[in-house]
Amino acid sequence: MKNTINIVAVSDNNYAQHLSVTLTSLIKNSSGIENIDLYIVDGGMSRKNKKMLQNTMKNLENTLVFISIDRTIYKNARIDNHITKAAYYRISLPPILNKEYHLDRVIYIDCDMIFNRDINKLWNINLANHTIGAIENLWADSRIEYLHIPKKYKYFNSGLLMIDTNKWVKEDITNRTINYINRNGPRLTLHDQDALNAVLYNKWLALPINWNVQSKIYEHYSELSDKCIAFKKAAQNPYVIHYTGSVKPWNFECKHPLKKEYYNYLSYTEWKNWKPRITVKSLVNRFFLKNYVNF
Repeated sequence: MKNTINIVAVSDNNYAQHLSVTLTSLIKNSSGIENIDLYIVDGGMSRKNKKMLQNTMKNLENTLVFISIDRTIYKNARIDNHITKAAYYRISLPPILNKEYHLDRVIYIDCDMIFNRDINKLWNINLANHTIGAIENLWADSRIEYLHIPKKYKYFNSGLLMIDTNKWVKEDITNRTINYINRNGPRLTLHDQDALNAVLYNKWLALPINWNVQSKIYEHYSELSDKCIAFKKAAQNPYVIHYTGSVKPWNFECKHPLKKEYYNYLSYTEWKNWKPRITVKSLVNRFFLKNYVNF
């Protein structure tokens, strides 16, 4: 009998298309050695978009389980630009998945990612008694100081999290993080990520950087010092491309060197005929945006 890899994501209506691309890349790069169960928090998707997402997964011989959460918990959470309340919903997931679906371990993924490697390779990493596994966020020294995290610890990106739900529940991470948000909401300029780091700073295992290669690494590649050689190597061989920042590959002005990977997997989805809008504003923005490295 095959083992099962549990994947969970969150999407509102604006990100349904992009979630379909992320999931498509994950499934198409899977070896098929393991079953993949997909759990999606419905952050306000329309019936049409949910159906399109389901059809995309059906074409890939997979299905979805939609989960609802109490969104009012995050009424005081800070939002900015492209970050909506949906970014915080991941905090509520582990207890639900543990108690209602009896899942001991899950991998949370953001909707602006492309998988280039078999998720089985990540799933088999031993968390070694840590509550979560995550990938370090480069250029985060100021966040460590700002959040009063002891300097010996690192700051992680919350876009990909391998979660031991038993430890998460035992340590009451969801309630502790929500309480932290309620006390510090306006100060959390990096939103859920700040709150999760403040609570889990000494409870996470650093996973290989290749599993979450963020846009800033490509944008500032030439500025990376020799101390950041691991980040440079990861950029050349990303297992997961994470399109962080406000400009995404579905924006015309995006200059990410791996932007085309988004459109490659988009072609396998129900949104395959979608094209980005070209406006005067997007043309101007593209002209002024910094160029990324190209390999």
